[in-house]
Amino acid sequence: METFQPELELTSQDEQRLEWIRFYFDLGRHVARLERQHDDPVNAIITVPFVNFASTLISAGIISEKFIHSKELINSSDLSRYKDDQAVSFGYQKIGHAELKKVFGLIDGIDRSLGVDRLEVAVIEDEGNRHFTRFIQPDWLHLVQPVDDAPDLIRFRPGSLIAQNVKALTALIGLDGTRRLLQHSHHTCLIIDIIGRVSDELRAEIPLMELGLETEEVLYLRDLIRPSCAGPEGIRDSYCSMVSHNIEDGWDASVICGSLNYINHWEDCYSSLKVGVLGTSEPHYKDALEQANEGYYQRVDDLPGDDELNKLCPALVDFQIFTY
Repeated sequence: METFQPELELTSQDEQRLEWIRFYFDLGRHVARLERQHDDPVNAIITVPFVNFASTLISAGIISEKFIHSKELINSSDLSRYKDDQAVSFGYQKIGHAELKKVFGLIDGIDRSLGVDRLEVAVIEDEGNRHFTRFIQPDWLHLVQPVDDAPDLIRFRPGSLIAQNVKALTALIGLDGTRRLLQHSHHTCLIIDIIGRVSDELRAEIPLMELGLETEEVLYLRDLIRPSCAGPEGIRDSYCSMVSHNIEDGWDASVICGSLNYINHWEDCYSSLKVGVLGTSEPHYKDALEQANEGYYQRVDDLPGDDELNKLCPALVDFQIFTY
């Protein structure tokens, strides 16, 4: 079987690649749904011929499922709490652009000219260091955050990337889910894997049509997975995952990729949702599989995959989902 390579571009056209992308992503969404429906911790073990992109795409599915059910945020539309000349950071999306950036500025009043109250923030753009006023739309008002010290507006002129394609996030998890994802940090998913490989994979792009959505928007994996240890400040400030060699407490879900990682860390992980990925060609696969079987024998209940997931499952892949 032809396998993924770390340098593979996920936007290349290949039926086998599409099959794996959709399966991993839907597996992540499915186990996250099961975790929401059960009081006991949900565990999934998957054996695959190669592990490239497994932890990344499964985590993407878990994160999307958790945020797609976000409810409306606490009302952030009370503009009276902002004072003129108050230093703030805010999310800004230029008209006609997909990028959302974290920019610093000073409160410059409230605009009511269009029938909708919009916060005005003074920023500096261009090499001439001219002041511009930016209007914060209600959709992104929750991203306005006071800062302790007045920012050096010239130094922070370019801004820091929050999301490369916020339209794709909104298409995938809805506006409420996107707002909650970007507002602050979350301990949604811990990824135990090779940090360098995952960092490479996070640069991949996936057309949302390949995930079953009727849109031409392209998802940048880093926008959704949002690792705490890499990327622009605007992403790190609202992280929802961590890529690590070791187990960390306090994460809702954990994806442990690689047979040796499974052996070393599975029993010490107490997330309410755990996914173990074992590569059948790895040196420690047989030992990891033996340990996985011992845990499976202690299960409380088997949890089946849904019909669509079973249909998507590639050849040479086996997975079990259970509680214990």
